[in-house]
Amino acid sequence: MKIKSLNILNDGLEESVAERIWEQTEANANYQFNKSHSVEYSIISVWCAYIRVHYPAEYFAASLSVVDTEDKLTGLVKDARECGIEILPPDINYSADRYKIKSNTEILAPFNAVKGISETIAKAIVKLREKNRAWKVVRYKKSRKTGETTPVYGPDGSVPPKKRFDSFDEFEKAASQPNSKVNKTIVENLRAIGAFASIEPSEPSAKDLSRRKDQMRLLPGLIIDSVKADRYTDTSEPFLRASLVEHMRDCKQCNGCDLAGQVHPDIRLGKKMRFMVVSDCPTWEEEKKGKLLEGESAQYVKAAIKENELAVADGYYTTLVKAKKQDKFLTTGQINGCSPHLAKEIELLKPPVIVALGSQSIRYLLPDVKVSPSDLVGMTFYNPKLDATIVCGLNPQQCHFDPTKLEGLVKAFKEVADIIS
Repeated sequence: MKIKSLNILNDGLEESVAERIWEQTEANANYQFNKSHSVEYSIISVWCAYIRVHYPAEYFAASLSVVDTEDKLTGLVKDARECGIEILPPDINYSADRYKIKSNTEILAPFNAVKGISETIAKAIVKLREKNRAWKVVRYKKSRKTGETTPVYGPDGSVPPKKRFDSFDEFEKAASQPNSKVNKTIVENLRAIGAFASIEPSEPSAKDLSRRKDQMRLLPGLIIDSVKADRYTDTSEPFLRASLVEHMRDCKQCNGCDLAGQVHPDIRLGKKMRFMVVSDCPTWEEEKKGKLLEGESAQYVKAAIKENELAVADGYYTTLVKAKKQDKFLTTGQINGCSPHLAKEIELLKPPVIVALGSQSIRYLLPDVKVSPSDLVGMTFYNPKLDATIVCGLNPQQCHFDPTKLEGLVKAFKEVADIIS
């Protein structure tokens, strides 16, 4: 069909010969297409590698500017740190609407890296800074209710712009001007992450640990240091203990999915809970024993915990789905039916750290992270609603088929050890 459509048979060429020539030409074209692309991509790779080695700050500033997901940002920030470069929160006098190199070892995040600040607003903040002048009283405003007069400030047009803010008060005045596009929430968020720390000596620095929670909440993907745990739960407290016993009874009697009537193994916990471990569902060995943290998979978890000098007794061990799955995969109905029980456990215990051991547990605890759970092993995410850090691990049953997977478990509990230390 292709040969006839090209009308080359009209030149006296036999159809079989023409077909053979066409097949060879087509095969060569496919090969040459891939070859040309591989050469082009190789050249780009060499260019990028050269820039990364000789101009690392410029490389990471450019790379951070083009990534579009939180998990990719986190990977780049970690990569930058390994190269000796720190990504800093925005600074009101130096940041802009793109990543800026502060020094060979520091890159400032843009204003629009802050949750709730768009590129347009980031440019508006820069414009306010560029136009900022000394302020003076332009008039007085009298209150109709009290009769008191208050000064109204405006920029002093008799002096040139300073192109900087010398105090938080100056920025607040500039932001309060008509059409500034900077509302109260934006100002509060900038203050929470430490954007004004360089001009407010009385405030903690942008690197102060007290700002970590706000920075993880408002700078998604850019903060790779975990929030330190500031609490533990005394599970021997009578009221809590009674609530947990009642909760376990409710789980066993639940008929919210097709696993009703199956064995629902008991949770495992010590007297002092410092972290919670959530698996996807019980194993057959745990079903047989009637309690969690039993069998071969449990041994891998215990080994990873002990490798990081943690105590197994400091954990609370539970599952997303409360009975062993009957087929290869958990169903949506089973997850939806059982997940309210896990939510209740989290509400009762208020764990500072939750370790998710399995793809379904990770997806449930991190619904907004759109990336394969296997790529999240060892990563941490702070959840402000739970006031807890979610540590991503893997299903310990994978270690049975691939012993090298134990490294992933050890990596996850290494993060736990760092958080609760």
